[in-house]
Amino acid sequence: MCTEGTIKVMEEGDDDDSDFWAYLGEGEITEGDDDDAVEAFAPLLFRLPQDGEPEQVAKGEEVKIGFTSSCKVPKDLLNDSEIFLLDAGWEVFLWMGKDADRSEKLGAFAKADKYMQDDIRTIDLPLSIVKSGYESSDFEAFFH
Repeated sequence: MCTEGTIKVMEEGDDDDSDFWAYLGEGEITEGDDDDAVEAFAPLLFRLPQDGEPEQVAKGEEVKIGFTSSCKVPKDLLNDSEIFLLDAGWEVFLWMGKDADRSEKLGAFAKADKYMQDDIRTIDLPLSIVKSGYESSDFEAFFH
């Protein structure tokens, strides 16, 4: 949902890769963090108000990767007029209530990005957008 910017399509195998490296900038390429370092995490649910900082509204029990049966948070906390962020430890979900204001939905992307940029653990996690009424089983696994 980019609202500004341009797109540059680069074909694999192009001899001219200057645009690619110009985008990344100069610097040394380092090894990534070891994802296996985090063995367990307690899922966190945040309300993302239109004005203000994210507000933590629930915390599940600590869970090991792939085992969500005991870490559930109450699903009745999700309100269709609001936006929520679920930090599931190995993935971040941005849940959009169907009655939330359009500007609130657009602003939620920046808030989710800031949340993820502020913590080295979340900086490279996948962010999944979830619309109310279209929740995936991966998302639903964290709720009761």
